[in-house]
Amino acid sequence: MNRDFLSNFERPKPKREEPPAEAEASTLPDEAEYTESEYPLNVCYVWPEGNQAFSEYSRLAGGKINADYTCIQLNFGGEIVELTGIALLPLFESLMGHRRKFIYCDDARYNDLVEDAPVVNEINITQA
Repeated sequence: MNRDFLSNFERPKPKREEPPAEAEASTLPDEAEYTESEYPLNVCYVWPEGNQAFSEYSRLAGGKINADYTCIQLNFGGEIVELTGIALLPLFESLMGHRRKFIYCDDARYNDLVEDAPVVNEINITQA
């Protein structure tokens, strides 16, 4: 029998060993922004009481910010996310570039403690 007999047939591809989902989640960096192209690109909203929600950047149809940079509205294909706070222009620019990974909602009484940084005081998610 010829040794190359099997070379004409499709051979099964070796299986990739993937770490368990728990191990993968624990090795992800806990940064506020994406540093390079990571997959998947989501933005996660975190409220003070611990509730969380996320949206996929691939569904982001558009966004707008008001003139005094206190309100951002994002349209995620049928879902409207409204962020209210102070100095939100840098946050809007990072959302425009799909770089922001987490958005934390803080109590308004702490606004005076933060200088020249965006502070989100309210996150509202509604169905369009």
